[in-house]
Amino acid sequence: MRLYRRIADLRDETEIDALASEFRDRFGALPEMVDNLLLQMRVKLRAEKAGLASVSWEAGQVALRFPAPAEGEEVKRMSDLAPDVRGGKNVYWVNFTKNENWMPRLLEVLEMVRP
Repeated sequence: MRLYRRIADLRDETEIDALASEFRDRFGALPEMVDNLLLQMRVKLRAEKAGLASVSWEAGQVALRFPAPAEGEEVKRMSDLAPDVRGGKNVYWVNFTKNENWMPRLLEVLEMVRP
C-alpha cells in the first residue's frame, strides 16, 4: 500500500521517472500494469497543467475536455492543433490510427494543449 500511496503523491514527471527507476532497481523490469499506471500519472499531471477537466474515451476518440464555461460566457470553437487533433466547443478530439502507438502521441498532444 505504501508504494501505491507514493505513486498517488507524485507531483511532477521527474518524480515519476525517479520512482520508475527505483522500482526497476528494486524489482527488475516493470510489469505492463505498472508501466500503465505510471503512464496514467503522466497523463493526469499533463492534463492538470493544461487546465483540463477530463480526459476520456468517447465515440472512438480521446476527448480532452476543458471545464464548462461560466453561465453567460461565450463558447467558442477551439482551433485544430494537428490533423489528428480537432478542436471543438470546449474540447479537443484526438484520433489515433489503428496501428499507432497511441500512448506517446497522447502525451505529445497534452503538451500542445492550452486553454
